[in-house]
Amino acid sequence: MVRSRKGPAMNDYMITTDNNADLPENFYKNHEVGCTYLSYTLEGKEYTEGNFLPVEEFYSKMRAGSMPTTSQVNPQSARALFEPYLKDGKDILHIAFSSGLSGTFNSCRIAAEELKEEYPKRRILVIDSLSASLGQGLLVYLAQNKKEKGSDIDEVAEWVETHKKNIVHLFTVDDLDHLYRGGRVSRTTAVLGGMLNIKPILHVDDEGKLIPIGKVRGRKKSLLELADLMDRKIGSYAKSCNTIFISHGDCREDAEFLAKKIKEKNINFKWFIIGYGGDEQLIHDKIKESGMEDEVIILGKKVNPYPYIKKCDIYIQPSRYEGKAVTVLEAQMLGKPVVITDFPSSDSQLEDGIDGVIVPLDDSGCADGIVEVIQDRELRIKLVENCQKRDYSSKDEVKKLYKLMGD
Repeated sequence: MVRSRKGPAMNDYMITTDNNADLPENFYKNHEVGCTYLSYTLEGKEYTEGNFLPVEEFYSKMRAGSMPTTSQVNPQSARALFEPYLKDGKDILHIAFSSGLSGTFNSCRIAAEELKEEYPKRRILVIDSLSASLGQGLLVYLAQNKKEKGSDIDEVAEWVETHKKNIVHLFTVDDLDHLYRGGRVSRTTAVLGGMLNIKPILHVDDEGKLIPIGKVRGRKKSLLELADLMDRKIGSYAKSCNTIFISHGDCREDAEFLAKKIKEKNINFKWFIIGYGGDEQLIHDKIKESGMEDEVIILGKKVNPYPYIKKCDIYIQPSRYEGKAVTVLEAQMLGKPVVITDFPSSDSQLEDGIDGVIVPLDDSGCADGIVEVIQDRELRIKLVENCQKRDYSSKDEVKKLYKLMGD
């Protein structure tokens, strides 16, 4: 057997976790990741691995008012997970549900200490993930990925310990009643919140506890807030953050809506800005603050902007005030999809949806409108084809002027 100089061969250890990681069962099977299971009690009946209710039935009972309670993994269950691997000559790296939310980590630690005495040649590393749900699942997924690429148990354990507090967990719930029943909010808060359509925003803090950090009115706004918060929390790390997990409690459409909004925020683009003005330094500072120096490039004043317009995929004129913008006509003459903001005379500049697109003036509306154009290839083709059919020269305007002078 080939072993690395740093320690045991890759296949001489197993990564294990618990089902609170919310990873699909086929992940555990396909990647040979061990899993122990928290049980739950609902309507007086205990459900354990092998007899869990179908997902639809489980959530149907919750919507009808039933409140499940979970039981932590006990040391005996943790031992049952670990021991077969130890007997098979494997070491174990266990990534446990947050100690701030459950006693599962402590149970696994107790089981590990007992087994170390019985299997002195084997190693069991138990890590408190300080994570929950697919945040914990993301740690397991990334750890297993490193294992499969050849990292040994110590390298993976060190990576998990170093990065576990970098996991961004964000949650929202549609119904405050379940938070009330779980002791998270008061009865008054739950009643008033329901009347006002208040949706809380929560996260898992550095101690692994679920903490409210905000509230908005309306379900859709709460989902948009999750996307915006994620964007802000990741910040300049966005370039290296290429894996995002979304879990949901029987609300697939909401999860898909959120995924769409997150994808819109992670579009691969280069934005070249031509021009100059008094806000140039402010713009430079904002670009640096957002960590987007590679995506947004200020070219400054250009005597001849045509080569740049000709090479662009989309021409954008985000003006607050504008007369008859010559540069918009020039972009249309060059056959480019044009996006302008809804300044007072915008409808005289182009036909919205025909030879250009008019987007809202506010930042969010403008960004959403630009994203729609980027993602709608058929719309871009239509805009280009319509521009190529039209005459954007000034001949007609000159004729009108001569006619006026003649009159």
